[in-house]
Formats: sequence, C-alpha cells, structure tokens
Amino acid sequence: MVNNYLVNYIKEQLKNGYDINSIREAIAQQEYERGEVEDSINYVYGNAKNITEKESNKTVGINMANPNYRGFWIRFLAYILDGFIIGIPVWVLQIGLIYATGIQSMMYLASLAGVVLIIYMDGIKGGTPGKLILGMRIVNEKGEYIGIPMAILRCIGKVLSGMILCIGYFMIGWDEKKQGLHDKIAQTYVVKV
Repeated sequence: MVNNYLVNYIKEQLKNGYDINSIREAIAQQEYERGEVEDSINYVYGNAKNITEKESNKTVGINMANPNYRGFWIRFLAYILDGFIIGIPVWVLQIGLIYATGIQSMMYLASLAGVVLIIYMDGIKGGTPGKLILGMRIVNEKGEYIGIPMAILRCIGKVLSGMILCIGYFMIGWDEKKQGLHDKIAQTYVVKV
C-alpha cells in the first residue's frame, strides 16, 4: 500500500542528496509498516508493484555496515521471556495431552510443536517473542531474515551449543560480533532494530 506522505518525503530526501538506505532507516524509526515503506519506495522509483509477503519478509532494513550486535545478558533475558511466552503454554499442552489421552509419550508432540514454532518465528519473523519484545532481530550478513532452512540449522546449532557445557552460548559474551556457536554455524547475527 503506497503512502502519499512517504512518497513525498522520499522524493524530497532524494532531491536533497540522501541515499535510499539512509531514507529507509529514517522512515523505519517512525514505526511505519515495512510493506508500506517498500511499496512507497518502489512507487518513487517507478516500480509500483505489489510486494508479496515473501519479499517483504526478506528485508528487515538493518544496515549491516554498522550493526548494533546484542550481547549475552539481553539475549538471556529474551530466553527467559520465551520461557514464559512459549514454554509455559507448551508445558500446559503437554500435561493436557497426557491427561486427555493417558499416553505419556504425547508430551513429545507438544514439544515438537514448540520447536516448530520457534523455527518459524526465527526464520520468518526474525526472532522468538522474547527477542521481538526486546527489539532484537536474527539476520544474515545482508541484514535479511534468515528463512526456515537457516533457522533449522541454527536450531541444530543450539543443541550443539548446549551439549558442550553451554560454552556455545557463553561465546556470545566474548565474541566480537556477539555470536554464539549456533550463530556461527548458521552465519546469523542478533542485532538491535
């Protein structure tokens, strides 16, 4: 959806000599919908086309030339939030399934649903609810969302990070780009939006 105010703003900023990435960042700080911003930019460039959901999900608008990487403690807080937002409902679902069916192994079905949700959120939305609430996104080196295949690889990396006495997670604290082992495996970064 093209926003006339944004179109005029973009045209004015281009006339003043600003590049499109700087303009995109300035608009992103004003809390406009990402699709609306991209549609307006495309309109200005004479490319007025409908942006599909897949295309709009790829672009986060993170400038990876000077990213603000998120460290261990803020990511740990996001993990705790996820425990409340995802973990507790999954636990309640596990108990409910066991109680309703009488089959102990039904709890694995709820756990699988939780893992699928986390992979979906990481790949398509840029992070789990805890990360989103705290203004973080998981991106690749281009500043785009990572997609489902890389989210699966990142999830496997989390298992490895935990298996080696959680050293893979502690790496976030001393790594230059604040990457844990799972981030290095999937070539992802957790940055502030």
